[in-house]
Amino acid sequence: MEAGDDPAKARRATVLGRPIEHNRSPKTEKAKERTPWLAMDLVFRAPSTAHIARALGDDETRLVLELCQDIARDKALAWFEDSVAEIRWRSGGKIRKPIRDGLIVAVFRHYESRAAEPKPLLHDHAVVSIRARRPDDKGTWGNLAADSLMAHIVAADTLYTLSFMEEVSARLGWAWEPREVTPGRRPVMEIAGIDQRLIGWRSGPGRRLRWYGRGCGRWST
Repeated sequence: MEAGDDPAKARRATVLGRPIEHNRSPKTEKAKERTPWLAMDLVFRAPSTAHIARALGDDETRLVLELCQDIARDKALAWFEDSVAEIRWRSGGKIRKPIRDGLIVAVFRHYESRAAEPKPLLHDHAVVSIRARRPDDKGTWGNLAADSLMAHIVAADTLYTLSFMEEVSARLGWAWEPREVTPGRRPVMEIAGIDQRLIGWRSGPGRRLRWYGRGCGRWST
């Protein structure tokens, strides 16, 4: 702003992830009208060097890394449940309240990419049901306010990543170092001491939001 850029340009230069407006398109809205949104698939994927360390490490190292994945994933989901998730009702979702009795989540662990390539890719799919209970005396059921969850996706991603790094450092004593992925953009953190040329061996990086399956929104970290 001080350099003379307009607010929109300044926001694009500093925003974490893609703006939520990215998901507000005629195509997206039409798909939502055509197919009921039944769940959202949150994909928790650790930094690239963690996959390499798990693939090349011993059994104890693999178990510790998977434990770190469990803890970081559950911490992010608990934050979603306690601090973000809202249930909506009435016309246009005008009434919004915190959910009662928590989220309904099914977690599935995968060890390679969707293409089933022989490349290490430890990641968890957490499928969150759109249904939740209202905070009333009867505990009636309703739909989550999906826009609230989507607006906090980047914060949840950051919480998950930092928690994973913290657990790895505490349990294995490993340090982290920055890796530049795109010149001029924020670096990503990787385990120090692992040759970063090995990163090309495993599945490529990416953060993306798209519709997945029948009525399922997908976010992959």
